[in-house]
Amino acid sequence: RHGSAGFTLTEVMVAIGILVVGMLGIIALISVGVTSHRRAIRATDAMFIATSEIAELRQQLDKADRSAKDVTMVGYQRHELYPRYWYRVEAVELDKDGREVFVRVTVRWSKDGASGEVFETIVLRRR
Repeated sequence: RHGSAGFTLTEVMVAIGILVVGMLGIIALISVGVTSHRRAIRATDAMFIATSEIAELRQQLDKADRSAKDVTMVGYQRHELYPRYWYRVEAVELDKDGREVFVRVTVRWSKDGASGEVFETIVLRRR
């Protein structure tokens, strides 16, 4: 009965294998969590950019007698406060007197990147 008090090599290897599988699962969960957190931050920043651009567009349309064509951007522009983000504003008048304006703000994480958010709303002019 010499040596019956300890673990065999097979038992130790099985225990290490179970531990490794558990650790890999935890590492995968952490990776997914970090990716989701990064995506949520980008979506929140994009929402702030879109909200500020829509507010600015509303102010421009109310302040002067400008049409939606005057405020529509041809290409993407880099945002001043968020230098990693590019945005574009498109506006289309929905009625003949220009009182309702459809606005689409597209925000991207990079100029050429496909990742981004699109925000759409209808702005009512205060004439």
